[in-house]
Amino acid sequence: ETRDLDIDRVRELAKLRAVLSVPGMQDVEVRSDIPCQTHGGANLSLDVYLPSGSSRASPAVIFVAGYGDQGLSHLVGLRLKEWGCYVSWGQLVAASGLVGITYSCSDPLADATEVLSFVRQNAADLGVDPARIGIWATSGNGPTALSLLTNGPSGLRFAVLSNAYLLDLDGDSTVADQAAQFGFAAPNSGKAVGDVDPDVPLFLVRSGRDEVPGLNQTMDRFIERAIAANLPVRLVNLPDAPHSFDTLHDTEQSRDAIREIVAFMRVSSDLQGAPVNET
Repeated sequence: ETRDLDIDRVRELAKLRAVLSVPGMQDVEVRSDIPCQTHGGANLSLDVYLPSGSSRASPAVIFVAGYGDQGLSHLVGLRLKEWGCYVSWGQLVAASGLVGITYSCSDPLADATEVLSFVRQNAADLGVDPARIGIWATSGNGPTALSLLTNGPSGLRFAVLSNAYLLDLDGDSTVADQAAQFGFAAPNSGKAVGDVDPDVPLFLVRSGRDEVPGLNQTMDRFIERAIAANLPVRLVNLPDAPHSFDTLHDTEQSRDAIREIVAFMRVSSDLQGAPVNET
């Protein structure tokens, strides 16, 4: 269910690309619609963005989907992995030395788990180092990404949670309420910050002018608890940015934040050498 949405507006947003470009983004190799047969019988497909000129397995980032393609993306006419944001981020990380992975989605929680397992099991064919995989998620995709970190050791190298709904804490129900309204998965009922894998470095981005209902309040509670629990957290707060800063806020402030995210992914993956120069 996706009540109260301006679908025409969402269609326009779905076309927007990241506000940072680096050389080689448009030229990275993309392997599209790689079949991924799940244990539950679902037929998923992956788009894999590969660094050019790499002769050995590279670290990877999976862009986690918290919406099924039959929901919001169906209304928009594009699967989430086809949105400009995801295409440009896949190109961006590949041009920066990591494999970018997006995927189709029918059951967000099950599919995220299956995709992570598939990538690990087929790492050699995908050009991925199975020991150096991280995740990225934004907005309503955040709870699904976080669920990968709250069920015991994840083996992930990093998690980027950008303008993302996270956990309902202190009796709050904002995440569950917004999930019911806008159709994203909210699989972490009853979970606490103490359930988050303490070995996974977290990069959190908060936009000071985020207009999405209750999102910053849930992020603020999570950040406070994560710091109190001494989790490995890095926070970038963008005072003047709106939601989806990476596509909507075409400023040097936003580009700096994207640069920091990519650098964090590289460092967390032990990717040696200087990052790709920008245009």
